Amino acid sequence: MRERNIDSRLNWTNNMNYTNLIKTSLPHLIDNGTISFSVPLSRHSSFKIGGPAEIYCTPTNQAQLIELLVFCLRKNIPYFILGRGSNLLISDKGLPGMVINTNAYTKITKDDNYLSAFCGVSLNDLCDFACEHGLAGLEFASGIPGSVGGAVYMNAGAYEGEIKDVLYCSKCLSPTLESLTSKNPIIHLKAAEHEFAYRYSALQSKNLIHLSSVFKLFPDSPESIRKRMDALNKQRWDKQPMDLPSAGSVFKRPEGHFTGKLVNDCGLRGFRIGDAAVSDKHCGFIVNLGKATADEVLLVIRHVQRTVSERFGVKLQTEIRMLGDISVDNFDVSHPVSVESLQHSPGSNLSTNFKAARTTHGIPQPQTPRPSTFVVHSAEKQETHLKPNMAESTPNLQTHLKPNMAESTPSLHPQPKRNSVSPKKQSNHET
Repeated sequence: MRERNIDSRLNWTNNMNYTNLIKTSLPHLIDNGTISFSVPLSRHSSFKIGGPAEIYCTPTNQAQLIELLVFCLRKNIPYFILGRGSNLLISDKGLPGMVINTNAYTKITKDDNYLSAFCGVSLNDLCDFACEHGLAGLEFASGIPGSVGGAVYMNAGAYEGEIKDVLYCSKCLSPTLESLTSKNPIIHLKAAEHEFAYRYSALQSKNLIHLSSVFKLFPDSPESIRKRMDALNKQRWDKQPMDLPSAGSVFKRPEGHFTGKLVNDCGLRGFRIGDAAVSDKHCGFIVNLGKATADEVLLVIRHVQRTVSERFGVKLQTEIRMLGDISVDNFDVSHPVSVESLQHSPGSNLSTNFKAARTTHGIPQPQTPRPSTFVVHSAEKQETHLKPNMAESTPNLQTHLKPNMAESTPSLHPQPKRNSVSPKKQSNHET
């Protein structure tokens, strides 16, 4: 069985080599470092799995981003927009065409109780920024390894909170030639227009590319906010395999059930194929114990789905996105498979295997709250997303500006303004 991503932007059956076309057509973006080739995507995935991206791009402004998208559309080159890679399973064969990474877009601004954040901002940095400025409401997102763009795209959530609860508005691009080459390519979405549902937003069905969002928060003391964030982070480290590479929760929560309990009640805690295993800490997670492949992860996923379906009649749907050509042809998953038969050392102690993996490949748990490394700048004026009753017609990509603050520059990285931030480097498990 072969699994192929069905994203309309990607055509995995097209075996064309696009490298030479890029080299002859976009040499200026190669010279300035925006474009590189054969970049291992395992470096850009929280699962630490994934073969090379044929073409890997890191645009830093609106002009570059649109130029790359327009080029792909005109030349029929498949492309994928990559954020922190925290919810992906990427083929070991890599991805043909172009991968566009938006992690360079990391500006955060504050205006009263509103925070504006670009798509590449990590959720941890956004939550820390909110905390330091005494704005509450994002505590649930602290510790989620992902970016603002990915969080809005899938309506990320945890501990009874979701992005939809705090999102005010967003800016997006529609990847069509007509839209991207128009005078005003930016699409403004109000909260209701995101059509949020469980792990869903309209960005998915409308094929939109997220650029930035505004979050409406409420004032509270930084000490109280930090206390709640620390408490939730402790719960994560106590109950989730934060110390091993994973893509977060693999399955959507079925109505009326808890995924982890269903998997555990099937006796699948620690179930392992190669180095891909159901976590011994939380059965809703699949972890990489060292050198897991995408094929091995998919085998574990399919075995868990089949076993839960056969025992409880519950169909588990995947929450993670699968990219590229992932195959389970080499294994027979039509019959029950025992844990022991798939261990590297049959009959070995599962807890010992996980302990060894954590020692060799694990991510250390933070012992104290991360110190602040934000740099706050001042300027005569501040660029922010729109507050209530502010005009929403400006096409400027940088931020949702107040009516008299629009600027003509196309840069996604304008010069720092008052209350702007340069977030700190991600820790390993927040890739």
